Amino acid sequence: MTGEGPSIRNVDPRPRIKEFVAVYRRAYEGLEVYAYRRTHEIVGYLRWLHKRAPEGFLAAFWEGYPVGFIAVDYRWHDHRGEPVGEIHEFAVDPAFQRRGIGTRLCLAGLDVLRAKGHRRFGLWVGEHNQRAQAFYERLGFHRVGQWGIWIRMEKKDEPSSP
Repeated sequence: MTGEGPSIRNVDPRPRIKEFVAVYRRAYEGLEVYAYRRTHEIVGYLRWLHKRAPEGFLAAFWEGYPVGFIAVDYRWHDHRGEPVGEIHEFAVDPAFQRRGIGTRLCLAGLDVLRAKGHRRFGLWVGEHNQRAQAFYERLGFHRVGQWGIWIRMEKKDEPSSP
């Protein structure tokens, strides 16, 4: 691999499920209150994410190994029944954070949602995960509510000027 950074592509996580479980676990170190902890729960969750929206499971690979992933859902509806492009999961191995990988993954996920016709995007983030909240704010998301330990953030694409 040369200096251009990781490759990002749509994947089926199942053939390399152990590697994706490991990325998930490392990404949630210190934030376990927001994560699944048992291997079978993580495996089931990753399989569910892929099944919900196969085109929306994207991974970043560094030298052939997954170092992060995002799972977006283009078939999701909000609490009012309105369609929303949803980010269900987003994890980057801490050893690969602060290199732009997360930004590239998130933007790629939003592009998948846009290609499916979405212009409104949402996600839930842990209330004490200030670093993730700040990241999403830099990408244009803003807080719209809270439910228990989860903060709801949303972003709308602005119409482009003629």
